[in-house]
Amino acid sequence: MAGAFSRFRSGLGGWMARRNDLVRQRKLAGFSQERLAYAMEVDRSTIARWEAGEATPLATFRPQLAKLLNVTPAELEGMLTEGAEAVSGPPCVVISGSRTPGCDDQLLDATVAALARLVAFSGIVVNHGPVGIGIEVVTYVADQFRPAGFAMSTARFGRENVVHGADLMIVVGGASGTAAEVSIAQALGMPVLPYGPTGGTAARTLEALCAEGGTSTSTGLVAELAECVTPTQFTAITERAMNEIGTLL
Repeated sequence: MAGAFSRFRSGLGGWMARRNDLVRQRKLAGFSQERLAYAMEVDRSTIARWEAGEATPLATFRPQLAKLLNVTPAELEGMLTEGAEAVSGPPCVVISGSRTPGCDDQLLDATVAALARLVAFSGIVVNHGPVGIGIEVVTYVADQFRPAGFAMSTARFGRENVVHGADLMIVVGGASGTAAEVSIAQALGMPVLPYGPTGGTAARTLEALCAEGGTSTSTGLVAELAECVTPTQFTAITERAMNEIGTLL
């Protein structure tokens, strides 16, 4: 199938509505939900509920929250009011990586197929660049599954354009370009899920996450990724991360 894809969205929905401006401002301020919760001295699930529109910060929390997010009290009130009109939408996932020298091509083929099955039926939006594993996955979806609601457009160019606006990053193989995208994602507080057995940047990122205790990726997920061997195991971890994305961000 000719052409390059920038975003793909399959036909299933049902994801939680969010206060989108509040989520966006938290990311711009450099916080994951976990880090903001620590600064606010609340549980991470509390931040998730504020962003999902399921709860609203008490008045006593709002001055500190506004200060941490670098907004005025009035701007924060506007973000919180948005919850009444929040629209449902699926998470946006970056698929980053490439076939690098020394990688196991058979394992990469199996990983592309497994991720394609996940993407085709999960209702997510996929971001990726003009080359690499991401476009392989989306092409596989188009060729093998032909899901309703399939969409394609001109490819995204520039590492930051691929990463910004996403909620989660998947890393498979990869070289220096992938490493640059991982650095951008982590600077934004985005959870990163590397599939270590594919080598390259994925293996190095997983090693770093294990050494650092998880950073923006939860410690529990890092432990699972460290034990992950097969593409099926990796996609199962990824699916759980997407389903729990309200508490991971």
